[in-house]
Amino acid sequence: MRIAREFREVMDSKELAEYLGYTTRTIYKLIKEEGLPATRIRGQFRFKKDMIDKWLTDRMSTCTPEK
Repeated sequence: MRIAREFREVMDSKELAEYLGYTTRTIYKLIKEEGLPATRIRGQFRFKKDMIDKWLTDRMSTCTPEK
């Protein structure tokens, strides 16, 4: 059994990719195309964990299951 890693409250792109199970390339695509909440600090994106969790929850609640 794999134990979940503790994630910081503010993550960089690499940490967020690990948290979500995506590549960093996908993270950049989600920022641009899907409105993934991010803040740019000195040319690098930063992500607040609570905002990412809310973004995911909002997207999950608007999805409809396929028949």
